[in-house]
Amino acid sequence: MTSRGRCIGSGLVEDNDIIPVEPMKGSQAIALFEKNLGGQATREEIHRLTSALDFMPPAIVQAALYIKQMIPRYSVKQYIDDFSKSDRKNVALFGHKGCPYEEMRRRRTRFFSPCK
Repeated sequence: MTSRGRCIGSGLVEDNDIIPVEPMKGSQAIALFEKNLGGQATREEIHRLTSALDFMPPAIVQAALYIKQMIPRYSVKQYIDDFSKSDRKNVALFGHKGCPYEEMRRRRTRFFSPCK
């Protein structure tokens, strides 16, 4: 599982099980995207998309592979447009205080603890 928010990860797994993934440099992100997609987009489109994805490797790979699977019915530009719409919704959903996922971990631990 990947998440941008440490709160969400901490709510689902123990803190020592979290592996932080740092953003890439712009040129590295573009190279990663091109490696996974191929020559299906302009440099400007790729830069816009990798920037929108905060230069995060898992998001870049996922986007490139999704677009590659959908070509020719889908393009990098369409993905950027769809992502921008979806991102606004996500900000509204996750813009609240507190972390509701902590309770999920507590419940999971309680219900899925090993039998003695």
